[in-house]
Amino acid sequence: MENKDQTHSNKLTRVGTKMANENIPTVDLSPFFTNGDEDGKRRAKEKISQASSEYGFFNVVNHGVPLALINQAMKLSKMFFDTPDEEKLKIFVLRLGWLSPAVPMWIS
Repeated sequence: MENKDQTHSNKLTRVGTKMANENIPTVDLSPFFTNGDEDGKRRAKEKISQASSEYGFFNVVNHGVPLALINQAMKLSKMFFDTPDEEKLKIFVLRLGWLSPAVPMWIS
């Protein structure tokens, strides 16, 4: 009988191997913008579920989000992650109930 740590480690190994050998799953959301394509919606939902279970993430195409908005979000996220930790710690954090009580709401 495997212990819990071994089982978790085996899952990580299998997922890591799978990810190294296959492409990241791509989900086409165009059926959600097309009236009457219930079968396409079902397939997209199944692919999202499968990709989330097996990989933990997936690529999305035909989502309707303008490229300029995606580029701006990427630029801002890069700016944030390039910011020194001391500066990041000064940013207000809204507690939504999922943060540890040890995490302060803000640091001044």
